[in-house]
Formats: sequence, C-alpha cells, structure tokens
Amino acid sequence: MTNNYLTRLILICFLQACFFCCFTQNPSSKYPLDFNIAYSDEAWEKADCIFSNEDRNILESRAFFNYTTPTFREQSGKQNLIEADASVVREDRKIFLELQIRIHSINARRSFGKIKAGERMKVYLINGQYFYTENSEKDKGRVSRDEGISYYRIKLALEKDDIKSLKKHFVDKIGIMWEKGYQEYEIHNIDLIKNQLNCIKA
Repeated sequence: MTNNYLTRLILICFLQACFFCCFTQNPSSKYPLDFNIAYSDEAWEKADCIFSNEDRNILESRAFFNYTTPTFREQSGKQNLIEADASVVREDRKIFLELQIRIHSINARRSFGKIKAGERMKVYLINGQYFYTENSEKDKGRVSRDEGISYYRIKLALEKDDIKSLKKHFVDKIGIMWEKGYQEYEIHNIDLIKNQLNCIKA
C-alpha cells in the first residue's frame, strides 16, 4: 500500500467525519444514530442496512454527498447547493444504485438541464480504480417552488464486476453527466454503498 494511498484514505476519512458533523446539526438528516456517540463499525453498518419494504429489496436512502460553491453560500445563506442521498435497489435479478438529488434552486433546469436515459456516469473508488455505468431512466427534474428546491433521480445499473468492486472498496467520487455538462462530486459517506450491497440479497 503506497504512501499516497494511505494519505488519501486518511484525508477522506477526515472529510467523512466533517460531513457527519454537519448532519448532526440537521434534524432532517437521514441518519438514525446520534453522532455525538462513538458507535462501532458494526452499528454503522446496521444503520445503513435498513430496508424500506417487506420484500427486503429496497434499502432506505442515506446521505451520500453534498456540494456547494462560495458564491452560492454567500448569496443564499444556505450551506449546500446540492445534496444527494443514495440507496441500493434490487429489481428482479438486477441491482441499481439510486441517487435522490436536491438542488437548492428553482432554476436548476436552466443550469443543469435534465438527466438522459442511457447517459454514462463514472464511479471512482478509493483504490484509484473507476468504472462507467449507465443511467436507466430519464428525469427532467421536478421543481418545488414552495421549498425552492429542484429534485432529480438517477438510477444507475450495476454490473456483476461493478458490484464486486463496490463490495470491497469505498466510493471516492461520482461523475454525473447532466444535459448541460459533466461534473464530479466527492463522496463523503464513502462506505454507504459497500455496506448496503453487503446486506442485500443478490
């Protein structure tokens, strides 16, 4: 294991801790645990493995990443421009990574456009590897003017080799191809997908 790899792993773990601290102050956070308590790794894994249906093929979504810009934070007074939750879903014999994205703007369609079906997305792993996966369904976005939020859903089909890699390694970044362009986001809840894939039946 190289020094660069260890340095990067330490940095990402630090960022994850910062991410968790932010969500302790947010009562709408999708985490069932109190971050002021030092839980075991097993407790975190169980928290990620909560099913949302009786068939046990859909896991509850959890906070995955957030993104902002200094300009947005200064002008809006809000912490994040983009917040994304993620979950693993099994449909028949296929496994999907589903992202629920909230953009704190009613003009997101103008800036980001829609998400096209068949568009390739890029998933980076902490070990330096990456793979491409396709979005399964188109989504033009849904705007809630009352909340000032635009909602998007991305449904990524995972192949057997992708699942094998994700069960072993943390997710580092994800690249999303919006209609208006490609953008990469650093993942803060790096072990979420690994935990969920290891508790759902293939």
